[in-house]
Amino acid sequence: MGWLRRLASGLLLAGMILSGLPIGRVDAAPSGQTAVRIAYNTTVQGMITDTQFEALYEFEGQAGDVILVEMTAVSGDLDPLLGLLDSTNALLLSSDDIDENNRNSRIEYYSLPASGLYRLSASRYNQANGQTTGAFSLTLTLVPAENGGSTTTPVDTSVTYQPIDQNETITGELSAGIPQYYLISGAAGDVVVAMVRAQGGSLRPRVSFLTLDLTRVSNNVNTDDGVASYFVLPQPGDYLIEVTNRSGEGPYELETVGFSAQWLNYGDTVTGEVTRSAPNNWYVFSARYGDTITIEMTANGGDLIPYMILADVNLNDLTTSAVGDNPARLTFEIPETGNYVILASRDGLADGSTTGAFSLRLGGAPLDPGQLDARPIGYGRTLDGTINDAAPVTYFSFQGKSGDLVTLTMVAADPDALDPYLELYDSSFTSLAASDDMGTSNSARVFQYQLPASGMYYILASRSGLVDGEGEGAFTLELLVGEVQLTAGAVEATLRWDNEADLDLFVQDPNGDYVAWDVPVSPSGGILELDTNSNCESVTSLPVEHVYWPQGTDLPGTYRFVAWYQLDCEGRGPTRFELTVNVGGREIVRVSDELALNERYEMSITVGEDGSARSNNDGRIVLAEPDHRAASIAYGQTVTGTIDADTPFLYYEFQGQAGDMIEAIEENASGDLDPYLGLANADEVVLIEDDDGAGNRNARVSFTLTAGGTYTLIATRYQFEDGQTSGQFRLTLNKLN
Repeated sequence: MGWLRRLASGLLLAGMILSGLPIGRVDAAPSGQTAVRIAYNTTVQGMITDTQFEALYEFEGQAGDVILVEMTAVSGDLDPLLGLLDSTNALLLSSDDIDENNRNSRIEYYSLPASGLYRLSASRYNQANGQTTGAFSLTLTLVPAENGGSTTTPVDTSVTYQPIDQNETITGELSAGIPQYYLISGAAGDVVVAMVRAQGGSLRPRVSFLTLDLTRVSNNVNTDDGVASYFVLPQPGDYLIEVTNRSGEGPYELETVGFSAQWLNYGDTVTGEVTRSAPNNWYVFSARYGDTITIEMTANGGDLIPYMILADVNLNDLTTSAVGDNPARLTFEIPETGNYVILASRDGLADGSTTGAFSLRLGGAPLDPGQLDARPIGYGRTLDGTINDAAPVTYFSFQGKSGDLVTLTMVAADPDALDPYLELYDSSFTSLAASDDMGTSNSARVFQYQLPASGMYYILASRSGLVDGEGEGAFTLELLVGEVQLTAGAVEATLRWDNEADLDLFVQDPNGDYVAWDVPVSPSGGILELDTNSNCESVTSLPVEHVYWPQGTDLPGTYRFVAWYQLDCEGRGPTRFELTVNVGGREIVRVSDELALNERYEMSITVGEDGSARSNNDGRIVLAEPDHRAASIAYGQTVTGTIDADTPFLYYEFQGQAGDMIEAIEENASGDLDPYLGLANADEVVLIEDDDGAGNRNARVSFTLTAGGTYTLIATRYQFEDGQTSGQFRLTLNKLN
């Protein structure tokens, strides 16, 4: 993670990209003085003294008006604090410092929620208890729609939404399977970050940006205390923020942060200025994989020592210019098709002292597919290749027809040495689909992608991290056309659904072992052949999951099947699914139904000693997490287990009685594991969870049972499947009364 990303993650309370974040506090109750009436697009002067710590101003606004308010100290040591209040004197928004090096205050791009009278409180840090004094200027601006202001015209979209502004924090609550939507507006080039933090319950949230037709245009990334999504607005207008469940439910906090940048195209030259109070100039541009870009920043006045940083859209810094050069230059080969951010500043950034005008030019040499030396591959063919540091990328090409369903699979000869990566491009080398991992295996697959047009297509075969990756080794690449043929088995289950959602199939055999995305091969020989739309990456509109036991397997007993709606990848809502179970080539079950997000469908069959099979029930839909691999634990007992990428959860059941006061502690026993512990009842409702309650990052839950029955301890790690820590743990369960 680079410094730009660190700047924008976590609380985002201090950093160069911030604009008007409320990191101070303004008391909602006014000081009793008379407010001065002001109008839009005016500037007034005022004074903060030891005897008058606040000045009040009021103005008339209309619902949907987007305002910019700036309070600037002009004398003394005044540390401004700015607040916006509604007609009832309720505080709507406050701002202390613009950033860590600018103590002035700014409320930026706030959309008034209703028509009526509003008040501005111009004060100082700590208000009545503050110590700073001096003169200030205050400017109230109505932002025109073409500059990112919104209008009162209702936005045409198929979902119900709540308006939200750049640089605003609001709260909400998620019920399982019901996404929440927020409408945000901005200008072309605005970089907007949406951050979601769970505030209780069992919620593990996801957040992303959508267009008004619900096309997803950004991905979800993890932060230190939640999740975030980063988006560069390609054109002015309205977009949606979708907050939904990865799992669980409960309250959350949504914070948005935005800053303005200027769009650039290859060949553009622009001018700017680095000043004492505004050292940072931001630019964004689009580039394709393989493009070689050059950026040149030339100081044209003052004593400016130019300096630049290039970052990806998630604000991870990629490269920087050398210090002391004029012009400052960057040359970089684009690692992934998408948007990129340029920070044009000075040596020392905010801590620097040089100022002056500059010019900046963006040059780019697009990748020429004809120069790739791509190896031709035909439908139904398999070719071999090798990835190493000298040749980290291999290209293939094929002729495709509009409507063809193509499946690309890249398999490493030694999965421990090479982690494959695949990407599919059209004839202009625009990225169409990509895949890093296929389930938990080290294979990559673009599954049943429907070609949009006839013509030449290109395949990039590489390793995770591409040029910057470290893996090496041989691989095979297979190109298939048409629907994938599934392997028939002694027992087989096939799950199909009708959109780009991520559904998962779990199958438990008579021995109690599971086959699923995290256990693709079971001890009894069960195999997960297909795992599609995993984590909403390389999605297909014709998804299939298939689990089978090879022909000749003799494993009588009860098999349990679970279809779980894990992620809504494209904002499609509930999805129709079909689950088919065959035994010995004979169809035993075919069920069609509908699942909402986080629901699962369960059913079971029994296979007899003679190979006969029957369905045990009609199945049921429940709202809960899959509960596979549950072991037993009793009062006074300590058990051990291992949490890693393949096994992020372990489950332990125990029997309790009403009134039992229980305490469970999950402690790190090896590795860097950061334990996280939950307690669920027989209905799989999480009753309590804890991260660091036992000290030293260990977890503790204490709870008085309200009813007798089966309870489950869920041993996991901080951030669950998305966590990075791993190692052994000790889990101890005690009854305290």
